[in-house]
Amino acid sequence: NDPAPAQAVVIAIAPGGRLEVSGRVEFAQGVSIRVESGALLSFSDRTYVNHDAVIKCACRVQVGREAAISWGAQIMDTDYHALQTGPISQPIRIGDRVLIGSRAILLKGITVGDGAVIAAGSVVTGDVPPAALVGGNPARVLREGVTWQ
Repeated sequence: NDPAPAQAVVIAIAPGGRLEVSGRVEFAQGVSIRVESGALLSFSDRTYVNHDAVIKCACRVQVGREAAISWGAQIMDTDYHALQTGPISQPIRIGDRVLIGSRAILLKGITVGDGAVIAAGSVVTGDVPPAALVGGNPARVLREGVTWQ
């Protein structure tokens, strides 16, 4: 059997959308990124986005230095539809040295503090304190004062 062909990285930027990369950022195969018109997606130095991760940016997503986004993670600053009153899109800020576990989902309007760890499969709907381990659906703080390598 031949190995499966590598999947392309897809980066789609609508007219008026912006992607800013400061330093070296690596994207593994199958990463899918969409930046809508008027939106800004920014990555800082030494950040890695693993295979099959998805980032949907309709207003602003900011990813700090040395962040690690694991395979299959999803980051979405928008619902793309209105379910109730309130904003459809809200910014996401991911701090420095944040580890996002596989298949985690980060939803609009959150801030993830520096050094935080998001457990695999978590759904993050609220802010994450610095150096905290969060997990579950919805994600909650499981431990504080964590470090990762």
